[in-house]
Amino acid sequence: MTEWAVYFYYPKGTIMKSTTCFSRATGNPLSVYTTEAEAQQSADYQLRNGMSLYAYRCDRCGLWHLAPTASRI
Repeated sequence: MTEWAVYFYYPKGTIMKSTTCFSRATGNPLSVYTTEAEAQQSADYQLRNGMSLYAYRCDRCGLWHLAPTASRI
C-alpha cells in the first residue's frame, strides 16, 4: 500500500510543515525541505545558533527533514 502525503506550499523562504511526519519528542509536525541542499543550508544556519542537526531523507514521505546530530545512528 502506498502512503500519500499532502504538503502545503508556502512562499519562498517560509518553512513548510509536514502533514504526515511528526517529532517523536514533541508530536509537532516536522519541517520539510524539498532538496538535501535546502535542508543542509537550514542545518548550517541552526549550527550558528548552537543546534547541531543533520539532514536526512525521510522513508515515509521521501522529502528531507532535520534531526539532532546526537540521535544519528
